[in-house]
Amino acid sequence: MYTLIQIEAIVKQFQDRTLPLNEWTHEAYLIVCCWHLLHHSVEESICLLRAGIITYNVTAGVENTTEGGYHESLTLFWIYVIAAFLEQQEGDEVTKINSFLTSNTADKNLPLEYYSKELILSTKGRAIWIAPDLDK
Repeated sequence: MYTLIQIEAIVKQFQDRTLPLNEWTHEAYLIVCCWHLLHHSVEESICLLRAGIITYNVTAGVENTTEGGYHESLTLFWIYVIAAFLEQQEGDEVTKINSFLTSNTADKNLPLEYYSKELILSTKGRAIWIAPDLDK
């Protein structure tokens, strides 16, 4: 369980590009996404997260290429999944974020329930939004 201070520290370090790369985990990514969605509209969150992840990667020495770095379909997938989850939650920001993190919905393999590996690993899937190709 994360406190508000811990959540805000992760978000701030992400935003000012000081989060150590080894701390940029799936869980940190989800925290950053949740925080943005609780403070901004979905559309604003998309812009902020897209730009933030790309510039964070550059600062951290991660190349944004056709095979690594920023991934548009996964970013938008997680934004849409998290936004839908948070809409259904009661409570304050910390409660909502911790509720998401402890849910099955936060599983890093969730996209593979909606996307074939071939599509999600494709250059096209990385470059632009591609809708899931598996029936769920």
